[in-house]
Parts: sequence; C-alpha cells; structure tokens
Amino acid sequence: MSRNGSGTYTLPAGNPVVTSTTISSTWANTTMTDLATAMTGSLASDGQTTATGNLKMGSNRITGLADGIAATDAATVSQLPSAALFLLKASNLSDVANATTSRTNLVAAKSGANSDITSITGLTTPLTVAQGGIGAATLTANNVLLGNGTSAPQVVAPSTAGNILTSNGTTWTSAAPAAYPLTSGTAVASTSGTSIDFTSIPSWVKRITVMFDAVSLSGSSTIRIQLGTGSTTYTTSGYVTFGVTFGAGSLGGATDTSGFVIGQNQTTGGPTAYGGSCVITNVTGNTWSYMAVMGGNSGTNGGQLGGGSVPLGAALTAVRVTTVNGTDTFDAGSINILYE
Repeated sequence: MSRNGSGTYTLPAGNPVVTSTTISSTWANTTMTDLATAMTGSLASDGQTTATGNLKMGSNRITGLADGIAATDAATVSQLPSAALFLLKASNLSDVANATTSRTNLVAAKSGANSDITSITGLTTPLTVAQGGIGAATLTANNVLLGNGTSAPQVVAPSTAGNILTSNGTTWTSAAPAAYPLTSGTAVASTSGTSIDFTSIPSWVKRITVMFDAVSLSGSSTIRIQLGTGSTTYTTSGYVTFGVTFGAGSLGGATDTSGFVIGQNQTTGGPTAYGGSCVITNVTGNTWSYMAVMGGNSGTNGGQLGGGSVPLGAALTAVRVTTVNGTDTFDAGSINILYE
C-alpha cells in the first residue's frame, strides 16, 4: 500500500512473515512491488529524482544550501540583500548613475498617501497646478491670487490706496470704488499754537470739508488754509483767492497768494469767535478749488466769505489751518475735517 499520505510506509498484507511460513512467489512479488513503488516515490539523494509535489518542511530549515545561480534556483539567506539591490538597479530605481530614470520609474509614488514626507530639499522646479503646486517659486507680498485653470494663478496688486477688488463679470481688478465713504478726522482743540495740521489724507480723496466751532485768534489776523503734498511740505504760493469780511455797516476784502484766506483782517474791536466750514474740492489732476462761509459773534466782523483755487505740484496729502500774519495764536474752539 506504499505510504499513507502522511509519509508513513506500511508493508502490504502478509507482512511481517512468521517463523516456518513457506515463502511463495505471490507474497514475494507483491511485497517487492510495493517496496519498489515506495522507493520510486522517494527523493534520491543524488538529485536524479524530480519532485512531483510541494515539499513540506514542517518548520524545519533546509541546511547546507548552495547559492542559487539560475533564475529558478533557490537563494540562500546571504544572497537576499544582493538580490534586492540587483532588482532595484535592474528596474532603474536605485541607480545613482541613472537618477533621472530612477525617479521616472518610481511608479508607486505617483498615487496614494505619502504621510511620511516631511521636507523636499532637492526640488528646484516649482510644482505646476496639475501637480498640486502653483507654478511659482515666490509670491509678491500682499498680492491677491486668482484661479487660472491648470495654468499658474493670476495676481492682482493692491495698486492705489483705497482701491477695492472689483469684478468686471469675467475677472477681478484693483479699482477705485464707485463711491468713497465720508470719513471724519479727529477734532483738534484750537486753543494754542499758530497752526493746526491734518495729515495722511488718502490719495483718492476728492473733497475736504474743514469745520470750525467757536474758533478765535489772539489778535486781529484772519485764518488762512494751506494745502500740503507731503507730511511736512505745504504749498505757500500760487493761490488765487479772495476773502470778504462783513458786518453791521462794514465790508472789507483781501487777496492772498500764500493760502486760501477767510475774510479780511478783523477790525479793531477784539477777536471774533467763528463757526462755519470751508470746502476744498478737486477740480482736475492736482488742482483744487476753495469756498468758505463763516459766521461770528461780532457785529462788526460777523460774517466771512472766501473762494479761490490753487494748482499743486503733487497729490494732496495734508491740510494746514494757520493765520495770515503767522504770529497770532489760536485761543478757543475746535477744528475738524471730513473727507470723501
């Protein structure tokens, strides 16, 4: 019956023989045939037998194995590291001499999660949008990015102060708003000094209103307004302006080329406290016009009017309220501005 399927060999029936048993040809042939069949199913130690099934090692090692040579040979443990490097080089995955091809053949890195990547120091070409980048190595500070399909994003620069992002129905641009808000400055007490300045006026401003509340001077001079084109540079020439002071039975006027004048010098009788406003409006470019209406608490110097214009050499950025003679000081009231 040869082996039982688990590797155990059992002699055929009639075995083992007992003493004084007559040996017949039937017993001998049957036994010898069974033994021959069992031996044929065994592996010859000289390698001439070909296995017809998988070898079950039962958690035992194959020892004394020679290094494999042919592709179908078994490999020894010592051959495994060399074999792995061989496979990498054969696929151009670790060949330093052919780094470009190695990167191309790293197919596994083209998809799937890569949670262990902490930095890429060798990347010199920006990733395109299709690769998950933006196609640029740097971004200009404060620019706004606009989507652009698979191409590098478009940018919108801030441009002029006060501009807003505006849609033209297709894209976005930095443009002046259709209407600017009315912005109030901070009221300043006009109780000392020979001048009061309002600076940092935005370049988009087209109209400025200077407002006076019970403002008076220490002497008989009158108020002058000068326009600035910087934080400390004020235009002191080129003004075409005329001011009128009127009251009960009196009327006087004066011109001024050093600033916008409000009325004429006060007549003898002491300072007058004035309230009212002066409107400075952009005509075109850097040219500005001026109009003033003031009222006071003196019958003689009760009303003042003024008007004029001036071309500036640059964009308006400041307004100065001072006096014609430059020596009289403010001694009462407050002044503020509105711009739009």
